[in-house]
Amino acid sequence: MGRMTGIAASLSAALLLGGCTIPLVATVATIPGTLFEGLFYTFEGEEHSLPVSSSLALLSAQKAFARMALPLDLIEPRKDGYLIDFRNGNLSGGIMLRSYADRLTMIRTHVGGSSMRIASIEASILEVIKYEALKSGYGETFDATPYRILYERPLEGASPVGWLLVDSMLHSAKIGSRGWYAVRMPSGAIGFWRDEVHNPSRS
Repeated sequence: MGRMTGIAASLSAALLLGGCTIPLVATVATIPGTLFEGLFYTFEGEEHSLPVSSSLALLSAQKAFARMALPLDLIEPRKDGYLIDFRNGNLSGGIMLRSYADRLTMIRTHVGGSSMRIASIEASILEVIKYEALKSGYGETFDATPYRILYERPLEGASPVGWLLVDSMLHSAKIGSRGWYAVRMPSGAIGFWRDEVHNPSRS
């Protein structure tokens, strides 16, 4: 259980955007990896189980990070839970939430600073998330208000694939001239968001 290894889905070499063909390979090359590098990723870190659903575990992580004044930068829903990236000026890391039953979720966290894993901070994060999980009400839900929606492709009507914090320190690469940006998600796949200020459809 100390490692999860996955392969992100292959991406097409180019996307059609606003009548122009934009090479996706060149675009992806400009996006640095976060906790998970390239199209393969590994996840090692402190682990704990919570007697709650994965959605309640996500809410608990959001509350815990707010309590610690840390940003929860990017949330990527998966079939069995969530992958999360976070970063500030001193730390970067990730959280994996994996559902094993309706009210049983495994949570694993990884924290690094200067390329070194920091186990003591991992343990502290888990303790605060556990505390928030045990006192959260089942009617509460994750607050997506501070987040941009990430889409599968840089096209109107594309499927949503995650959330990116508006003021996130994660790097986004601009693609084209219609306000679209690309960011690498925890799985290694690419998510796209649109800067509504520069969205020509709003004018």
